[in-house]
Amino acid sequence: MRTPIITILILSVLTFSSAVASDVKPNIVIQQITDTYKFVPSKDGSSIDKVEHSSEIVFRANRVAGDAIAVAPYDDFIKINKVSGEEKAYGSYFSDDVFFSDSKACMIKTSIKKAGGTAKASYRRTYTKPEFFCRVILPDIYDVENATVIFEIPSSLESRFSIDEKNIPEGMMEKNSGHKGNNLILTYNFKDIPTPTVGYADAPSINITSPQLLIKGHFADVNELYRYLHSYIDPNDPDGGAVETKAREITADCKDDAERIGAITDFVHNSIRYVAVEHGEFGQKPDFPSAVLSKAYGDCKGSAALLTAMLKAVGIDARLAWVGTDAIGQTWTESPNVSSGNHMIAAAMTGDSILFIDGTSKFSKAGDLSLSIQGRQALIEDGPEKCIVATIPVYPAATNTEKSDITLSMRPDGIMDIKGTITRKGSFFRSLLAKIDDTTPAKRPQLFGKLFAAEIPGSTSSEATYREEGRTSVISGTASVSGIIKNVGNDIYVDINPAPWINNMKFDLEDRKVGGKINGPCRYESTLSLNLSEGLEAGDLPKSVSVKSDWYTGSIDTKLSDDGRTVIRHFIYSIEKRDVDFKDLEEFNKGIVTLNRSASAKIVLKNK
Repeated sequence: MRTPIITILILSVLTFSSAVASDVKPNIVIQQITDTYKFVPSKDGSSIDKVEHSSEIVFRANRVAGDAIAVAPYDDFIKINKVSGEEKAYGSYFSDDVFFSDSKACMIKTSIKKAGGTAKASYRRTYTKPEFFCRVILPDIYDVENATVIFEIPSSLESRFSIDEKNIPEGMMEKNSGHKGNNLILTYNFKDIPTPTVGYADAPSINITSPQLLIKGHFADVNELYRYLHSYIDPNDPDGGAVETKAREITADCKDDAERIGAITDFVHNSIRYVAVEHGEFGQKPDFPSAVLSKAYGDCKGSAALLTAMLKAVGIDARLAWVGTDAIGQTWTESPNVSSGNHMIAAAMTGDSILFIDGTSKFSKAGDLSLSIQGRQALIEDGPEKCIVATIPVYPAATNTEKSDITLSMRPDGIMDIKGTITRKGSFFRSLLAKIDDTTPAKRPQLFGKLFAAEIPGSTSSEATYREEGRTSVISGTASVSGIIKNVGNDIYVDINPAPWINNMKFDLEDRKVGGKINGPCRYESTLSLNLSEGLEAGDLPKSVSVKSDWYTGSIDTKLSDDGRTVIRHFIYSIEKRDVDFKDLEEFNKGIVTLNRSASAKIVLKNK
């Protein structure tokens, strides 16, 4: 689904800031940047015809001479009018093997001849579809000492349009407003805008965290926005009969609607390859369902359109639903803009409930949704004039579980034999299916062996098998490991850790300035049972601990079996909340440290 060009600018920030953010005192800075956005009214004055943007940038080199780069994104709906700088390069901006975008950029290079010197670059652009001008992201690819953002809004439209300031630190901004001629002039002056913090895979999207200005007023409310989005839907599929025929064919043996929904969902997941062409209006307009069926590929809009059409063909009330993933910083109702969404799915209206289906989530069943859209708002078709605003359910942690049950036995030569099972369901199951799909059949036994051996670091798998029980995967295996048993006098120390990965859950706080995002809701559970050899008895056992926080609960319990022949370590870690504010990161880490200390404690055995 089409992403407004300002979001593409965020990608350029990430690309270039990684080269400069590591400098404690960066050489190249933006001394002053001035952006002016002029809202040009339509002929009757009731709306905006276009937005004219001019940007003037003054760079400075602090220590040595150097080159500075300005980035001017454009696409089919944003026209570059004029560019000034020493060197200019135009080209495609964002595409990969499955995503082809009309996003482009002009890279403007200008040279600064000496330390303390300055250089200028400028450009002018026009938003020919002003509804795609939804926000101004303030950080640039260099630190910004001073920034001025000016909005010129026709007085006839000033009651309709407003600017919301988001994530602006106290003391960074001054705002002034006044009238000049027939325009309202809003002027924002900013100081000391740092480049975004990058390099943290566990951080929220900078769409969410960056200081920014949101433009509101393109649409009065969600229903007006919905009517705009829905206008891209063409109900007249020229070959709709082929879709209906295929839907009836694959559901011929189904006994009820649940089976029909399942069969059609599986068909789309297994038959339609994800390929997106975000070009011009195709960024919002779904391909015809028959075209998606014929080509056997499509983007999220095409897959959703095909799902909806096939479900309707067999008598199920199916509708399109527009969604914003968790990389979007606002909801439809908070900000009724096209930038509040980036995805499309299908919704089956089943009785008094709604069953959401994501056509691009290959290994999911109907209603089985990725974490990225759980809890997000969806705009669901309800005729041409109005929509249903619904919240996608958030599944409890127990829905996504990884559980291991491992038995360990000591050999006289100090080798530890390992036997057990690992079960996965929910998001863990889907992730495993994706790994299996990416692995050739001949190499899958190695994959299962590697996954089983990972339960006890350093072990080598001798055998591993895989099976599925419904929507649960089961890896059973045997392995062995050396080096985890150490004799010290009459004591034997055994290193069996039920959560060897738990310390990796900590956030790296060095030079960090952003909050965190963790994978959840989900639940990990591990049971390690150590069988004691003849002549051995349990000595000191690690103390049991439990941790409860706003984000997770965790516990490790170590005990001796009733017959005294087995030491059992039981670990549970359940994530309930994903987002961690920057101010809470240290508290989050403290609980992880407590769990890791207990998990890595050694078991002490004694010779009788």
